[in-house]
Amino acid sequence: VVRTYGPPVAPAVASTPDGQVLLYTQGFGDSPPGTSPTPSGEASASPALSPTEPFASNLIAIDLATQEPIWDRPLQLKEVSRTGVTVDGDATYVGDNRGNVYAVDVATGKLRWSEKTGGFLANPLASADGSVVVAVQGGRTTRARLMALAEGDGSETWDIEIQGAALFATSPVIGDGQVIVGLSDQTVRAFDLGDGSERWSARLNS
Repeated sequence: VVRTYGPPVAPAVASTPDGQVLLYTQGFGDSPPGTSPTPSGEASASPALSPTEPFASNLIAIDLATQEPIWDRPLQLKEVSRTGVTVDGDATYVGDNRGNVYAVDVATGKLRWSEKTGGFLANPLASADGSVVVAVQGGRTTRARLMALAEGDGSETWDIEIQGAALFATSPVIGDGQVIVGLSDQTVRAFDLGDGSERWSARLNS
């Protein structure tokens, strides 16, 4: 299937009563990185775009068997997405560069809710046990953060700034009532899924 040029991030597969659905993001929004969306030497799947010509960032859903769209239209995102797609039950979750998190109904493509995290989202979200957990990357004046949102309505459960020297975080994972994440200060840490309190930390040698 043709995919509009955009960050090469992970798609996801969801099961519905009508079969399996493939979900993926595409597009560079209003800020494509160059004059052509096609690396040199490769066939073009879509026309080249000038740096000033906008094209959408969106979430697409197709039937895995027929490769046909299952939604009336793609879900428009407010900014480029680099998180890839996370599926939990009948919902899918995506983040974008502006820190927006979107919860979308897999079967219909309807937006259930969207929330702002106040930072840059660069890797997949984690969703389990009624929570969506987001790793917000740090910057020159901020540390990395973890934020938990309720799957049902996107309300904030907790938001913690990770103490120490870590600016960047890996994708979080959820298991056994914990959120586990790797950090750029050479540690792996576990936090309580319920309240965000730190349970343990292990330092790596490299």
